[in-house]
Amino acid sequence: MGRSNIMNELLARLAGPRSLEEGYGLSGRAQIALTVLGALLLAVAQPMIIEPLGETVVDPTGLSGALVFVGWVPFLIAVRGASVKRTFWLACLFLVTKYTVVLYWLIIAMHVFGHIPLVLSFLFLELLCFTIGTGLGATIGASQLMHRHYGVPFWVFFVLAFGGGEFIRNIGPLGGFPWGNDGAALATVPLLLQGASLVGVHGLVVLVLLVNVALAEVFAFVRKKRSAFPTAAVGLAGAGLLITIAWGAHRLSDEPEVVATIKVGLLQGNIDQGIKNKERFNKQHIAERLHALQAEAIKADVDVVVWPEAAVPGTLRLGSKNLRNTSVVDHRGPHRGLVPKAGIIGAAAYEGARDKKTGKYEVTALYNTALVTGPGLKLEGRFDKSHLVPFGEYVPWPFGPIVQQLVPGGRNTPGTSLVPVEVELGGRKTKVAATICYEGLFPEISRAFANQGAEIMFNVTNDAWYGVSSAAPQHFMAYAVRAAETGRPVARAANTGLSGWVDARGRVHDLSRLYTTTAHIVDVPIVAPETTPYMVVGEMPYALFWALGLLFWFIALAGPNFLRRPRSPVEKRIAGLGVGLMVLAHLLHWIVQPPDGDEALTTQHTVYFACGYLLAAGALSGRPWGRGAVMWVGGFAAVFCAVSTVMLVLQGGAAGEMVWALALSAAGAGLWWVAKRRKDHYQRPPETLLEMEAAAVPPAQS
Repeated sequence: MGRSNIMNELLARLAGPRSLEEGYGLSGRAQIALTVLGALLLAVAQPMIIEPLGETVVDPTGLSGALVFVGWVPFLIAVRGASVKRTFWLACLFLVTKYTVVLYWLIIAMHVFGHIPLVLSFLFLELLCFTIGTGLGATIGASQLMHRHYGVPFWVFFVLAFGGGEFIRNIGPLGGFPWGNDGAALATVPLLLQGASLVGVHGLVVLVLLVNVALAEVFAFVRKKRSAFPTAAVGLAGAGLLITIAWGAHRLSDEPEVVATIKVGLLQGNIDQGIKNKERFNKQHIAERLHALQAEAIKADVDVVVWPEAAVPGTLRLGSKNLRNTSVVDHRGPHRGLVPKAGIIGAAAYEGARDKKTGKYEVTALYNTALVTGPGLKLEGRFDKSHLVPFGEYVPWPFGPIVQQLVPGGRNTPGTSLVPVEVELGGRKTKVAATICYEGLFPEISRAFANQGAEIMFNVTNDAWYGVSSAAPQHFMAYAVRAAETGRPVARAANTGLSGWVDARGRVHDLSRLYTTTAHIVDVPIVAPETTPYMVVGEMPYALFWALGLLFWFIALAGPNFLRRPRSPVEKRIAGLGVGLMVLAHLLHWIVQPPDGDEALTTQHTVYFACGYLLAAGALSGRPWGRGAVMWVGGFAAVFCAVSTVMLVLQGGAAGEMVWALALSAAGAGLWWVAKRRKDHYQRPPETLLEMEAAAVPPAQS
């Protein structure tokens, strides 16, 4: 059996009985209405604050999180039987609508505190949402493509591809941005949240998708749009839901052993972002407020004081063995000399060196850090923020030279260590870990800390940028997911709130109110360390989802029988170049040049892989879109490398780098020109496995 026949047989076995799904005959307006309805259901499943209605979440019960189990259904009804193109654009509309509602608070940060015009702020928000929408929407379009080419039921590839896509969104370009995924919405439903300790937040995403597709398939069966009851979809969804509920009931009834209880002082300084933006004029005011709160916490005999992100006025110089001589201590005011037993201190800190030639002291690294102190403010260790905010704390590749001319700053150094620090808390040595700002959204960070033996995790953040909005509760509930995943309590100090703590089962306790000034005193139990199934397996299953999704998508793009189809030598070489780029991207990322927290390198490797994927699939497809893909990659390389050459010349870069960039630009232009002239080689008519099988069936004998 030939290679192409083996591939077709594999796909045939995967698909089972093959037929195209029958749609509902909906008008375009009805499809759009259903798509928007589903997006709004998913959006309001996330914790929501609407300022005119008050400063607390609209649904205090949190049960609205369960809306994720039905939010996809209207959309799945809308795209049933739709074309690939329409499916993709409806998916983009669905996701852009959802994330516009979920992330509306970014406009507050950009317009109110960043002083960006309102129209531009909205456009930047929509650019972010469109980026998320097109990326994840492509996985949904690919699902329809697989269905139409091979008869694979749409829902099968949809769960596989979208689940993998959410994993990639967690680590993807610019360090990833996993805010608002459907699994995180279940943080407000403790019974279902326990599934995170079993399969992680991305496993909850897969569960949500399975339940939605099961409901959509049952609806199709009832409306006679499918002949057989959807046994596979309902069975998988039902089994997943029953296992999650049973596991959740077991976890909630089996409370972990408490080995110690520590009293924590969470300093919610309530410093308005407008004041922090002009810190050099307000240092005294900020210091006095935080010193007063720290004194209140010390008088309450807390075991540890936690300062929010970058709360210490000014910038601390690293190198000292303790913080007694810094602004962490009140040296002149009414609380002079008061020192906590231990501290987690959010600060901006720097390292520097004196130039041997000029004698001038120069800053070599700037960190957003959480300093861990013991008795006498002795510095026990520190946690430097590893996931920096693009364009705020660093300028991502390739925008650096241009953006830094427009927006000064963005020069923070990412941290690399994810090892807990041991400090004495409540009379016992305790291993602590800390995340800064939105690092808590990334499950791999908390998992790494837990696997290294962390017993309690802290988060320090400044959500003042987002005013009274949904950002605070959405951000806080991410730590409920992290606590459930790892079986470790999490305590959180936020400048303007919400501050509080989450127990080892992900239940929220002692939540402060937004925009209140308080030394929030809480008792947090330290439990006997456990190893959850998620801590062992991690994100590996969802990386496999993504790999399989990419493989089958490639097969669908290249077309059935693509291994046997004759091609010219030029197309074979272009496809080989694409495969080589994909291999190079993997070698660079994992062996030759691992990123080690450098998000610029991760983005570069992603671009190399994407270009290689498009070249290989496009050249092998023999279709007009494939020629366009080859031309797009060539044009991108030509323009980008030409601009890079000019920037290197202006900045006085190395001659070797200039020659290399110029050569790549010429190669890209050549690739574009070759593809442009070879129109006749990309005219293969579209074919599907269903059509090929139909053509192979001999005519019935009369």
